[in-house]
Amino acid sequence: MRSHRFALAGGHPVLDFLNTIQDWTTGQPVDYLGDFADAVRFGQAAGVLTRGEAGALRPEGTDADVARLRALRALLERIFRRLVLGRPPTTADLDRLSVALARAARLTRLRGAIGSPVRACLDLQLAKAEALRLRLAQ
Repeated sequence: MRSHRFALAGGHPVLDFLNTIQDWTTGQPVDYLGDFADAVRFGQAAGVLTRGEAGALRPEGTDADVARLRALRALLERIFRRLVLGRPPTTADLDRLSVALARAARLTRLRGAIGSPVRACLDLQLAKAEALRLRLAQ
């Protein structure tokens, strides 16, 4: 089977992440995140993961990691759908996203060098297979 080529037309990695489902409005949408390798390919294509990070993560991921990515994608879709319809996101959905943000914050470290600004970076050694999901949640 040929790998899906991700169309990055959303203008932001999170919107492109939502587009890893073909047609949310059908009863059986096509999901382009078939396995963790697909998710990593998306992350690299969208600029969320570097080539080196993608190579390090690919063997780490499990079916449970894919399930968590899909759950985040569904959560983000609900939040954005409500916003597009002019309604506020539910408190429950915002609380779920807050949990992911807090997890990302716990695994973020400040890094800097002479001549470079200090940056907050998700630590790949700590985040491991969670890195893509947590970067998308940020």
